[in-house]
Amino acid sequence: MIGRNIVVIGASAGGIEALTTIVEALPAELNGSVFIVLHIGAALSRLPEILGRNSRLPIANAIDGEAIRVGRVYVAPPDLHMILESGRIRLVRGPKENFTRPAIDPLFHSAAIEFGARVVGIVLTGYQDDGSAGLIAIKNRGGITIVQDPQEAFAPSMPQSALACVQADHCCSVADMPRLIESYDPPNMVLPPVPIQLEVEHRLTAMQAFLAEEEELERLGSPSSLTCPECKGVLYELHDDRLLRFRCRTGHAMSAQALLPHLSSSRESAIWSAIRTLDEEAMLIRQLSARKSATSGGVEHPNGDGANALVQLAEQLRTTMRDPN
Repeated sequence: MIGRNIVVIGASAGGIEALTTIVEALPAELNGSVFIVLHIGAALSRLPEILGRNSRLPIANAIDGEAIRVGRVYVAPPDLHMILESGRIRLVRGPKENFTRPAIDPLFHSAAIEFGARVVGIVLTGYQDDGSAGLIAIKNRGGITIVQDPQEAFAPSMPQSALACVQADHCCSVADMPRLIESYDPPNMVLPPVPIQLEVEHRLTAMQAFLAEEEELERLGSPSSLTCPECKGVLYELHDDRLLRFRCRTGHAMSAQALLPHLSSSRESAIWSAIRTLDEEAMLIRQLSARKSATSGGVEHPNGDGANALVQLAEQLRTTMRDPN
């Protein structure tokens, strides 16, 4: 009998220790498949080797196109989203989500679409809120949701966000999770249909749509006044009353919490660029003024006053940057 045998786990900062605790306690005869996303970016990763040192289950980086097998642990490789489709694993270098690839939400979304109530979704330690949107999708499709106790987490932001967005079935220590993973009976429910928004988001992540049509964007949300930091396109505010999220036409997705630090960084870069421009303009005006003064018999050229004003403005911006408040 098929049970809740698709286990998807997302983690970020502090996640290796938490993941190790879980996989080491899973039995060799586990009647399920486990899929792990850790925010590793594009860097070379030895995560399968680390997690597999004391595990009774085989653990390896996922391979594009391989069939899902029971009793295995699959890890998302560097710089690739891992998604589940038609009983197989797909790896795609799709648009980054929450400024990372691999990201948690693409895995969770695809599992919710493909397997519905058979899914157990787990959010572990990490900063910001990747995984919250995916956990909402799993819950809405009848899956089981588990969140690490924020008080135990190395970085409590991801668990806190997940708990704020989803009425989780369990909030517990990672030490309790292996027992929960094994304990679920087969699902016995009529699944709700896959929401159109979830389908469109998944197609963008899976690169089944390289450019969203206008009508699809309208299903996702409404145009905002914000610009995507990744591709400079218009960000659409998604229809989501539990989590403020955005997605652009090319598929980059981000929560407000993930977007805010990038806007702050852009603001700082803009200020330093303005300071540099003001300094260079003032220097050039003074050079021109000096040349004109030399050719006019030593008479000071009035453009020098403009240079002083620019220097004063640059100093005001420097003062703003020096003030930590």
